[in-house]
Amino acid sequence: MSDDHDHKNLVPAVPLKLAIGLVVLTLVGVVWQRATTDSPQVRDAARTQAALINPLESRLLQFEDGEAGTVIVRSLDDGKVLDTLMTGEGGFLRGILRGLTRERRMSGAPKAPGFLLQRFEDGRVVLVDTATNTVIDLRAFGHTNAEDFLRYLPSRTAPVSVAAGIATH
Repeated sequence: MSDDHDHKNLVPAVPLKLAIGLVVLTLVGVVWQRATTDSPQVRDAARTQAALINPLESRLLQFEDGEAGTVIVRSLDDGKVLDTLMTGEGGFLRGILRGLTRERRMSGAPKAPGFLLQRFEDGRVVLVDTATNTVIDLRAFGHTNAEDFLRYLPSRTAPVSVAAGIATH
């Protein structure tokens, strides 16, 4: 072996610099395009965020374990008990709550905060876990399942005068 081994650069300097410049220019163009273009995903996220701010109606709920497997549904707005689900009733509601409770436990969130039920003009019905900020679009599970929650909104639980057929508040 000889000590005068040559480590000569085999790529000419000018084409190498042009290639690097082209890569940098492409990256700058992509970043610029992303930063200045209003993508459908950005518009949808902004629309969703705005819609979550202005519900048609909402109610803060608490779901408590009762005796013998019952679930007590309470309005945290006024403290009234809205419903008591007996064992075997409200399977969808119980399933959603089990998932949210599991998520609270995994994230170390407190049990006490309630769940915010909201109905929007576009028909969406969402349940927001106020402890973890998890949002569940209940309509995604079908109209019948969303109805399990809708019945706890103020418009559904307001007393109705049978004679006049008008809700009294």
